[in-house]
Amino acid sequence: MPIFALTLRLLTQGLAGTESQWSQMLAALAVMTLIVGNVVAIVQTNLKRLLAYSTIANVGFIVLGFVAGTPGGYAAALYYTWCMCWWRSVPSAFILLASAQGLRGGPARGLQGPVPARSVAGRWR
Repeated sequence: MPIFALTLRLLTQGLAGTESQWSQMLAALAVMTLIVGNVVAIVQTNLKRLLAYSTIANVGFIVLGFVAGTPGGYAAALYYTWCMCWWRSVPSAFILLASAQGLRGGPARGLQGPVPARSVAGRWR
């Protein structure tokens, strides 16, 4: 979280008075990360890459909190950052454990079939 504090301090104190310029730049960056991250994540077949590109897309939501430029926006960005760290740790740990046990193709192999619910139910009986 030190990078979050550094970014917050830079935007609120270091660039004070120039909110209109940096908020437009960050808004464009947020939209770009949302679009590119999600589009590239959709076509991934590797679960690790899917999580990586999904994380890039989620950073766009964090940047949108900074774009708001209000204490509520900064608080929302911090909360989302904290939640995203927890949300990403569980699937990442699951993938690492499955890889260490020698599951080839990742733990979700076959889940992209025509009926994903049946794939999941059949996988963990």
